[in-house]
Amino acid sequence: MGIQRVSVAWLRAPSTGSELFVDRDDEQEELRFILNDLLHTGLVEARVLVTGRRGVGKSIFTRKVFEQISADRPNKVIPISVDARGIGFRHFLDELGRTLCACVPRFLPDDRVVQAWLDELALLANHHQITRSQADTVARKYGVFSEVGAALFAALKARFTWEETRTAGRTEAVTQQVTDELLRAGIEATLGMIAERGFTVLLFLDDLDQAATPDPERAKETLKHLLDLRPCISLVHLRTESLFEDVRREITQRVELTGLPPERLWQMIEVRLGIAASETQARVRANKAEIMRLARGTDNPYVFLRWVNGLLRTFGCPAPADWHTQASLERIALHEMRALEPELIRRLATVVDRCATVAGDGSCRHADLLRGGSALDPTTATLGPADKLSDEAIAYLKRQEILVPVNRFDAEPAYRLDPVLDLVRPSVAARIAS
Repeated sequence: MGIQRVSVAWLRAPSTGSELFVDRDDEQEELRFILNDLLHTGLVEARVLVTGRRGVGKSIFTRKVFEQISADRPNKVIPISVDARGIGFRHFLDELGRTLCACVPRFLPDDRVVQAWLDELALLANHHQITRSQADTVARKYGVFSEVGAALFAALKARFTWEETRTAGRTEAVTQQVTDELLRAGIEATLGMIAERGFTVLLFLDDLDQAATPDPERAKETLKHLLDLRPCISLVHLRTESLFEDVRREITQRVELTGLPPERLWQMIEVRLGIAASETQARVRANKAEIMRLARGTDNPYVFLRWVNGLLRTFGCPAPADWHTQASLERIALHEMRALEPELIRRLATVVDRCATVAGDGSCRHADLLRGGSALDPTTATLGPADKLSDEAIAYLKRQEILVPVNRFDAEPAYRLDPVLDLVRPSVAARIAS
């Protein structure tokens, strides 16, 4: 009959939608207490960092609590969420400005000053250059005509430097460049205006470090500028696992997420099965014991979901009796990587395993890969060329995104395997097979 395949679209491993959340009761209670305490005492210049390993569920957890607090305080909190993934610093500011303009009117619908203010912020967020005529149009719309504008522009007047373009002695245009500094000042002034009206902006900065430039020195300043935005309470999710010390000093409180036990990992499957066909639900639930074997190999939700995805796509349900042998696990891991060199992947996995055994975090620096294991492991001194990786092989694995940076700001990058390839590591395979 061959493999009986199972549709796996319902798994949605990378999704951060709060409807897929699996309870973390203790962590939820801790974060809700921190936020409610800040709101109750009126401390609206706080930065709450949600941290933990990549894939542990920081985004979905933070989004869930963010929505709960917003729902509990509809007349006091204005929730603003911005996803910084891959958009860069300026685009992040643009998106934050536009989101403020879209969300705030729902809470202050009849305040014409607020409307004028947000119209001017929208000009800054949607253009890299504005004209004097655009500013005047907004001013006339609200029955106010001044040298600079109606509301926000008046507050930022000292930052404006109008430049004239003249032809044959005649003024063609009067323009103002919208610099990063001007837009950031406009956003901060808007946050202050909202606070004066009795509302607190609860700002969810998702994957904030992804908005920073890859240059380490400039990145520190970028993150500091974004964390400096006031007055608001910021819920900050940072993907990068190590933070600059000067960024740490901006953090008021911190909630750390750890891995999930096997039964919680299975709950993630159950939640996602809700949108699967009834036949798929029955077949997957009938194979719970097989899927729970994978849960013994990791406590990381993202890694677990990818492994389940690989198991179902490779073997379907029910899986064959020998699906958890070393060779079968390699088949799952390499299912979509047939163009790669399996022997090279096996060697890489063994090197990573040596580093994980000594250092405990499963990461390898460039020098570790070249020597075949961690410098802390004395046995690496006797390894031969077949147990190590060359510079060329490392470069190839990085290009293929098999080696994934742990922290893109490190001067000497550290890498981990693509998560699904952890199945190739001998120690992980042994846990699953046991």
